[in-house]
Amino acid sequence: MRETESPESSLTPSSPSGTHDDAYDDESGGAPRVSSLHPTSPAFSMRRLLNVTSIAVAAVVLLALVTHWLPDLLPRQPTAADTQRIHARQTLDAVMPPARGTGWKPIGPDWATDIAFTSNGARGYVCGVNPPIPLVRFGVYDVHQQTWKELPSPASEGSGCEVFVSPDAGSYVTLVVNDCLTANGCPDTLPKSRLYESFDGGETWRERPLPGSMNVYDIAWANSTLFLATQGSMAADGTSIPINAPSHLLVSQSNGLFTEIPAFTEIYARQLVGRSMQLGYIDLLSNGTTLYASLGGLSCSSYCTIQVRSTDTGAHWTAYSAVYKNNPITPLAALPYSHILIGWAISQTGGTMTLVQSTDNGDSWRELPVLPENSFAGGANLFALPDGTIYAFCYGPASRVYALPAGATTWQAVASLPAGVPLAVQSDAVGHPVALWAQMNPPDISTRPGLEYYPLHG
Repeated sequence: MRETESPESSLTPSSPSGTHDDAYDDESGGAPRVSSLHPTSPAFSMRRLLNVTSIAVAAVVLLALVTHWLPDLLPRQPTAADTQRIHARQTLDAVMPPARGTGWKPIGPDWATDIAFTSNGARGYVCGVNPPIPLVRFGVYDVHQQTWKELPSPASEGSGCEVFVSPDAGSYVTLVVNDCLTANGCPDTLPKSRLYESFDGGETWRERPLPGSMNVYDIAWANSTLFLATQGSMAADGTSIPINAPSHLLVSQSNGLFTEIPAFTEIYARQLVGRSMQLGYIDLLSNGTTLYASLGGLSCSSYCTIQVRSTDTGAHWTAYSAVYKNNPITPLAALPYSHILIGWAISQTGGTMTLVQSTDNGDSWRELPVLPENSFAGGANLFALPDGTIYAFCYGPASRVYALPAGATTWQAVASLPAGVPLAVQSDAVGHPVALWAQMNPPDISTRPGLEYYPLHG
C-alpha cells in the first residue's frame, strides 16, 4: 500500500532587522554626516537607549519561549503520567476493538453462502440458496480474471448447501445440499443431506448415494480418498434425524469415472479406537496425506475426546497425544503437506485457552505466542496456510482477526471480525495470504446473504 506523504512545510525567510547606519542622521533629513576620525567620548543617545531596551526585552521573551518549548522539542524520559496515558490508550484500543465488519467489502453473487478455494488459489467455488425460493445455485470465481460465472446446479431445491474442493485436484468439487424433512423447517431435527461431485470444476455432476438417512457435516480428503463425517441412521428411510443421533465416519475411493459409482463404507469405532462405542461427534482435519479425527463418545458425561490419525486412507489408525500440561487439546488446523498441527489446550480450572503447536503429527506439543486477548470466553476459528502463517478469528473480548507469520514471536492484529461466519483464508500459488472471506450477516431471513472479504495486501 502506497504511503501518503504529508506536504512539506514552506520555510519563509525572516525579514532582515532594521539597522542604524552611523553615516546617516534622522535629524538632518537623511543627509550624509561627516564623522571625525579621532575617537570621541560617548554621549547620551535616546536611540541607543531604545536599542538596548529592545534587546533586553527580546532576550526576556526568548528565554520565556525556550523555557516553554524547548523541553517538548528535546528528547526526554516519559514521566509516570505519560506512561499512564500511553497505557490507557492501549487498553482502550484493546477493550474497544473496531466494530464487526469494519473494512470488509461485499463481493460475488448476492445468493452465495459458502466458498472454497483451490489449493493454488486460482479458483473459488460458491454455492447458495436464493431466498425466498429455496433454489440451490452454484458458481465459479476466476481469481485472476476477477469474474464470476454461474453454472447449472445439480440440485433443484434445498434449505442450505456447502461446497468443498480436493487439495490434490482443483477441478474435483463436492456439493452438499441439505433438506429439512419437516414442514416447519429444522427447529428440532437435523436436515437430510444429498451429496454431489464434479470432476470438471462444476460443468457436470453426479449424485453420490449415501448409505442411510444422514446429515453430512464435515468432509476431508487424504491421499485423494474422500472421507465424510455424518450424523443420522444407516437405515435408508425418510424419517427425521434427531439432533443427538450418533455419528458415522464414511470413506470412499472415488475413481472419477461416471460409469461406476463407488459406494461409501463405514469405519467403525472398533477400527478407530479398538472398542465398540457410539460416536457423538467426529471432527476431521487433513494435511493432504494424513487424516486426523477427533472422536467424542455419545454417552460421555465429561470430556472424553480421543484423537486418532491414519496415513493409509483409513485402513489403520493410531492414537496420538492430545494433552498439554494435563489439559486436553482440541486440534483446529493442519498445515498442508506437513507434520504441523495447531490447536487449543483448554484449562479445566483456570478458564484459559493456550494456543499450542505440534510438529510431529500430534506426538508432542509446545506453546505458541500468547494472543493479545484470552479467547476462552468466545472461542476462535483457526486457519493454517501453506507458507506457515496462522490466522485466528477471535471472539469474545478480543473481537479481532490476528495473524502469526511463520517464525514470528508476536501476533499481529490484521482485521476486525467479519459481520458473519468466517469461511476461508485465500492464498496465492505459493501459499501466501491474499484475503479473508466470510458469509455476510443478513438482517433477516428474507434478505439475500452474499459474501464479504477483507483484502490483506493492497
